[in-house]
Amino acid sequence: MVTDYLGRIPTTRLAEQQVQQGGQVWMYRFDWPSPHLKFGTCHSLEVPFVWNKRESALLWEILGANPPRDLADKMQAAWMALAHSGDPSIPGTPLLASL
Repeated sequence: MVTDYLGRIPTTRLAEQQVQQGGQVWMYRFDWPSPHLKFGTCHSLEVPFVWNKRESALLWEILGANPPRDLADKMQAAWMALAHSGDPSIPGTPLLASL
């Protein structure tokens, strides 16, 4: 609840204000549950997937031995599409939507 109160809610409000001013905003929520974290997911857990660096021995304690390759491939492709075109939409990822 604290994370929502201090992070997600203010970020969503900021994004809504940006849209009201005519800007385009993209947001995401990373829900993949780590097999080793008590609460399933946490802040910054998506970073190894964004960079597609799932095999790092340093991350095994958090990601487990076999984090999903497909998730990493799609996440990296979406971030690369955003950097290239300003739109993170990629085929096979229907959950992406602009505010």
